[in-house]
Amino acid sequence: PRLVAAPGTSWFTPSAQGLFFEIGNPDLTIGDRIGADLSSCSETRGGYSDGIYQGDIFSYINCAGGESYTVIDVFEPLFMIIAVRTMIASDVDALNHILATFKIDSSKLPQ
Repeated sequence: PRLVAAPGTSWFTPSAQGLFFEIGNPDLTIGDRIGADLSSCSETRGGYSDGIYQGDIFSYINCAGGESYTVIDVFEPLFMIIAVRTMIASDVDALNHILATFKIDSSKLPQ
């Protein structure tokens, strides 16, 4: 399952904010999973845990086109990825709100 929220018709609209969420394949690279070329970006990585989800958090900045991404790659209690394309400071506030309110009842997901 995948959820995309962006001002255009696609997550891939250049230079636009967006949210990408997917439960799925942990075997693909993050770039392949979110459909972005991250090879030109500066990357930082750290652990992520919010009391419900555990995984890694990645920050990709100075990407081609001036884009930046924050990606949370969750591996507990299920495999999922949350990515936010950030363009301005208020996008980071939106990301913090998403993370503070994002809850999935994994028992309701198809097995």
